[in-house]
Amino acid sequence: MTDSMILTVQNHLEHDPRLEGWSPLGIGMTFETDKWVELILSYSLTETVPDYLEQMFERAQGCAVYGCYHYPLFTLAVEELFRLKESALREAVRETRASKTVLKQSYADLLKWAYKENLIDQQRHDQWQAARELRNITSHKGDYLLLGPNDAIGHLQFTVEMTDEIFRACRTHSKSSS
Repeated sequence: MTDSMILTVQNHLEHDPRLEGWSPLGIGMTFETDKWVELILSYSLTETVPDYLEQMFERAQGCAVYGCYHYPLFTLAVEELFRLKESALREAVRETRASKTVLKQSYADLLKWAYKENLIDQQRHDQWQAARELRNITSHKGDYLLLGPNDAIGHLQFTVEMTDEIFRACRTHSKSSS
C-alpha cells in the first residue's frame, strides 16, 4: 500500500487515488469526485419509512460519499445497505400485522413468507434471496473484500427499488386484509 492510500491529516480531504479510472459506466475514464457525490446523493427512499430506516439509508449513503476519499468505505456502504434491506423487510412485514411467530422468523423464512403472501413475486424473491446471501458473505468474510463505487451505486439503486416496493406491497396487503 502506498502512502497516498493511507489516510493522513494532510490527505483526508483528497479523493482516494483508487477512484481514478472509474466512472458509472465502468472502468476507463475518471469521473470527478463531485460528480460521484452528486450521483450517490441523488438516491432517496420515496416511501415513508420509520426514521431508523431512513437513518440507516443515510448512513450507507454517507459511507459511499466518503468512499471517494477512503475507498474501503464503499464496501462498508454496501454492507450497510444489506443490513437495511433486512430491517426494511422486517418492518414492512410488521406493518401487515403479521403474527409474532412470523415476525420472529429468520430472514430466509421471512422471505418465503412474503413470497407465499404474494408480497413479492418469484423474481423479486430470488433477488431478495441473493441480497441475503451476499449479506452473509460480506458479514462473515474471511478474506479482504474491497468493493468499489459502481458496487455502491448499484446497491443504492437496488435498495431504493426493493425497499420502496416491499413497503408499497405490505401497505396494500394491510389495507386489503382490514
